[in-house]
Amino acid sequence: MAIVKIALPWMGPLHGGKNWDCDKDAMIFLGLREDGRVILVLPVPQTAGSTPYLISRDGEMVVSRSEGGDSIDVVLAIGNESQAVLDEGIKLYKDLVRKGGNTLPTIDKAVDLGVARVYKERDDWERGVGYCTWNSLGASLSHQKIMDVLESLVKNDIKVTNVIIDDNWQTLDNARYTSSGTMSRFEANNNFPSGLSGLASEIRQKYPHIKHIAVWHALLGYWDGITPDSELAQEYKTIECPWKDNVTGEIRNLTFIHPEDVERFFDDFYSFLSQSGIDSVKVDVQSRIDELQNASDKNALLMPYQNALFKAANKYFDTRIIYCMSHIPIILSMLSTVDAPNIVLRSSDDFYPSVPATHTNHIFSNAHNTHLFSRLPVVQDWDMFSTGLSPKYSSLHAAARVLSGGPKFITDTPGAHNADIVKMMLEMGLEKPAVNIYPFRGKDEGRLLVMQGLRRDAKGLGTIVCGVFNLGDKSVGEIIAVPVQCMGQKVSSYRSGQMGTVGEGGMIYVELEEAGWDLLVMETEGS
Repeated sequence: MAIVKIALPWMGPLHGGKNWDCDKDAMIFLGLREDGRVILVLPVPQTAGSTPYLISRDGEMVVSRSEGGDSIDVVLAIGNESQAVLDEGIKLYKDLVRKGGNTLPTIDKAVDLGVARVYKERDDWERGVGYCTWNSLGASLSHQKIMDVLESLVKNDIKVTNVIIDDNWQTLDNARYTSSGTMSRFEANNNFPSGLSGLASEIRQKYPHIKHIAVWHALLGYWDGITPDSELAQEYKTIECPWKDNVTGEIRNLTFIHPEDVERFFDDFYSFLSQSGIDSVKVDVQSRIDELQNASDKNALLMPYQNALFKAANKYFDTRIIYCMSHIPIILSMLSTVDAPNIVLRSSDDFYPSVPATHTNHIFSNAHNTHLFSRLPVVQDWDMFSTGLSPKYSSLHAAARVLSGGPKFITDTPGAHNADIVKMMLEMGLEKPAVNIYPFRGKDEGRLLVMQGLRRDAKGLGTIVCGVFNLGDKSVGEIIAVPVQCMGQKVSSYRSGQMGTVGEGGMIYVELEEAGWDLLVMETEGS
């Protein structure tokens, strides 16, 4: 099993056979040897312009890098159990990142937060149910449409704690739906006649259950950066960098805030957002710098931008930030060294509600990416979904979001809601991300996906939640292993309500229809 580059900004799982033969760039490899031992291979990035990946060459595994850097460190871990190998290997990876010295950019020491800082309402941000405007309202975003959908949610007994105002609130130039355009100023466009502050004020006044309001923006301002000759370009020093459009193949010069001025830009931008009632951000298109044509531009921009972003998010938002389109080795290595709560990482490619074939792939990809991301000091976001989908898929997505251990964003269109789905996600939330206990199972093998995590009730008593999913196209029945501490203890099915006892062998038989799922709640010895 490898976590590979499936698109410029995204990683996803790839399963193979007996030999290493990978046609994609891999960030991490986990293999099962013939003797039953598990092996982990994980290269460590050295500079912003040097992006190391594992590739195949003449039947062998080699480490490649884009440009720059004198050497590449590679973590190699071998053991008898996959979770222990991942734990120890990624721990060593983080140690090497911290010890990288001048050759490895890291978050500035000046913004280290430490563990003593107290963050209020952390659960609302990290584990609450939120609403995102993207799939439901998309490009036709406006003040009134946002208020209408929030009212529709309340009328259907759904009270979200977080709201994300996604793409298309900004004042833009040459914008093309979801793919290009430039940012011209901080304030919202004309579809928001009272500005961001007017919208945020009305939301908080009418819906006091909403604790956090976030806005979307690209790391570079918008997809293609800053509008030349705009008020932003007049206020801040800019730089032009060549970038190749991965769709058309055209090379264009894009205008960005110069790295010498980017810290002032982010401080001013987030100060404006904070004063407007915004207290969190979703920062997208973070891979764009890694896509630039020149390594010198990558090295010049990447870490100044990441440092400035983090400093401003910490200063104004208590680091309530969602990193999106950011599956770049140097960015992930940077996040592995940060000791700060509230940081959320989008852990997969987008959710596509109108393409049913992608629903099970989405869950499979997130479940395997958790092998890496659950071991970084971030909260995972498995992306939004719609509770108004067909019952088969809406409940499938909801159960998966429960196991993510992170925020659960919905993107319902007005009137298309399912309050029972939201209730289930709130009832069954986990303390930490669930673990995918069978990492070597490919999606097309006709086996169950099994994830296990810890849940605590109001009294602090712990239970094991075992999520089982059939992501294939046929019914599957299978015997699965449960944790040793659950042997002889009670087990109940969330879907059927049936209760039983885990046998002495620590095995449970589960049978699920196509796209079926269940959450098995198991008591532990002493709970």
